[in-house]
Amino acid sequence: MSNRPVAAATPLARSLIRASLRRSPKRSQYNQPAFRYSSTTVSAFHTNLQGPALPNIAPGKVTTPQTLTEKILQRYSVDLPKGKVVRSGDYVQIQPHRCLTHDNTWPVAMKFMSTGATKIKDPAQLVFALDHDVQNTSPSNLKKYDQIQEFAKKHGVNFFGAGHGIGHQIMASFSASNSYQGPLVC
Repeated sequence: MSNRPVAAATPLARSLIRASLRRSPKRSQYNQPAFRYSSTTVSAFHTNLQGPALPNIAPGKVTTPQTLTEKILQRYSVDLPKGKVVRSGDYVQIQPHRCLTHDNTWPVAMKFMSTGATKIKDPAQLVFALDHDVQNTSPSNLKKYDQIQEFAKKHGVNFFGAGHGIGHQIMASFSASNSYQGPLVC
């Protein structure tokens, strides 16, 4: 028996070592395993990689499908140029179907009132669900909850008071409902 390493003993092992040394830096930076093919297969593989580039069948267009997030943003984006496909990294303006806010609604409502605004453009778009600080029964918290409810009632905003559930669950079930008839105050 010989004490030589097995890699030096067989032609297949030698061809695998040569193939692994010829790997491109791009492949090796991702720690891809060495090619596990015979030397003729590896040579044919490298020839195909280094051959002429495939023609670009859609010049200037991205051919990868949109992600779910990109599709949602595409649907609710406003003022997009015709034919624009929303991709990750794009800056877009959106007009969502619904917007949920919670116990922190009152500072937002005060800011709204401080601008001199008197009407919400689309009150049906908003959902107020008080669920973050429901265990706090201090007079100041209860006053804040009453102010949010009054603001919602005055502007026709959908309101779900403390104890009606978790805001995200309310939002999902409320938005999925096809029987919406107008502002709700629960």
